[in-house]
Amino acid sequence: MASSSNGDTKTTHKGKKVVTTIGSVAAVTMVARTILIDYCPPEVRDYLYSGLRDFLDKFSTDMTMVIEEFFGFGQNEHFTAAQTYLLACISSNLQCVKIGKNHGDTNTTMSLETSKSFTDTFKGVKMKWFLASKKTPMTRVYYNEDDSGSSSRSDQGSFELTFHRKHKDMVLKEYLPFIMNVARAVKQEEKTVKLSTVDMSRWKSVNFDHPATFDTLAIEPDVKAMVKNDLDMFLESRDFYRKIGKAWKRGYLLYGPPGTGKSSMIAAIANYLKFDVYDLELTAVQSNSELRRLLLATANRSLLVVEDIDCSIELHDRAEEGSVSNRHKVSIWSTDLKFLAMSIGDIISWELGFPKLNNMINNQPFLGSDSSMFGLNGWVLLGWVTLSGFLNFIDGLWSSCGDQRIIVFTTNHKEKLDPALLRPGRMDVHINMSYCTVSGFRLMASNYLGVSNHDAFEKIEHLIGGSLEITPAEVGEQLLRFRDPDVALGGLLQYMDLKKKHEISEDLQFMN
Repeated sequence: MASSSNGDTKTTHKGKKVVTTIGSVAAVTMVARTILIDYCPPEVRDYLYSGLRDFLDKFSTDMTMVIEEFFGFGQNEHFTAAQTYLLACISSNLQCVKIGKNHGDTNTTMSLETSKSFTDTFKGVKMKWFLASKKTPMTRVYYNEDDSGSSSRSDQGSFELTFHRKHKDMVLKEYLPFIMNVARAVKQEEKTVKLSTVDMSRWKSVNFDHPATFDTLAIEPDVKAMVKNDLDMFLESRDFYRKIGKAWKRGYLLYGPPGTGKSSMIAAIANYLKFDVYDLELTAVQSNSELRRLLLATANRSLLVVEDIDCSIELHDRAEEGSVSNRHKVSIWSTDLKFLAMSIGDIISWELGFPKLNNMINNQPFLGSDSSMFGLNGWVLLGWVTLSGFLNFIDGLWSSCGDQRIIVFTTNHKEKLDPALLRPGRMDVHINMSYCTVSGFRLMASNYLGVSNHDAFEKIEHLIGGSLEITPAEVGEQLLRFRDPDVALGGLLQYMDLKKKHEISEDLQFMN
């Protein structure tokens, strides 16, 4: 019994000694941690932590990949993709997230809290994520996408992805590409479509809130189906375009009378694909080189739109481009009067106490062939956009600088366009936006008035199916005037009768 008692006493004494030792180590650790946090500069702490981690890594089977927020001169795509992926896939397991909303956005944005760990599983392998943030010696300046201002930051985030080192190849070749694909799909689903236009040789963008969809377009159902099928096939044809050696782009020509829904078709395509829209006004572009800069600044998965191309620019035959009088546009600026003049085709002349401007130009030698700038007694002649230069950006070498791009031209007079603009490979799909049809009218009546049948339908459809040419815009204007179907359809009938009589009167006058 005495022997057993002595054994218990020794065990108890050893236990107390272990507890005392652990307590002492814990106390020293806490004091050291306090000193490190309160008195050591961040650079020293990072150095010590790095050394400790390197020492422990020698005994570990894990591998850690650091994904910093910035790579080179821009944001690291892997970092932003990881943020999007983790929020989308494991947000239900997170206890703390940050939320925010930019001006003009419709949705609230979530972001991850720093110094937090997250666990993901891919093909049965555990992936441990840790989001860190550290101060940087230099302050970075960030400009908002809409150029409305800027902000500065002196910190930088980074993800630490930890996994068993034997899975390195799987992470690089499968897991990270999987994250990129998921993040791309999530961003596309939540994307706010932007509308950009040229301002002072730069793109300026706003949110694109046009409500048009294919369901609201007053065109024939088979035309809608054809366009949607063509768009879907285009989106899925990346490998096909590479196989046949063509740039991944598609050209659409929308032609027809004014008011037939060409702009609404563009909006429906943008909303269907969630592609940003770049509205290019060619008369605002001074030269081929400026056009090149603008087109290179457009994003992938976007629509480049040139509306009313027959009115906005005179693109003459390439054989005539050597003549100054046949330039699409010449902009002249007086350094003394600060006066800007523009001429389409021929150079306009003024008498402002100076010799006639065209005489001044004709008496001067021509210098350069594109984007030239030369003085004319205080005047400066800028460049122009030529047909050959314009076609080169649509279908030449520069057209391959980007993926998944759609080019849309609209015109009221297809016959006025240069045939070089219309050939396949430039404008692949020609869509006739015709006058209002019976099916188009029925769709508009349903959308505007909520009716699918009415006593007035027979007379209206008889007029539409006959020789009366009325645009969807005209029909919509009449239906918008009243919410009561009887009154609205009665007003439309009255308008159509007056339009029919007016057309008959014009025909009689023409015959006489």
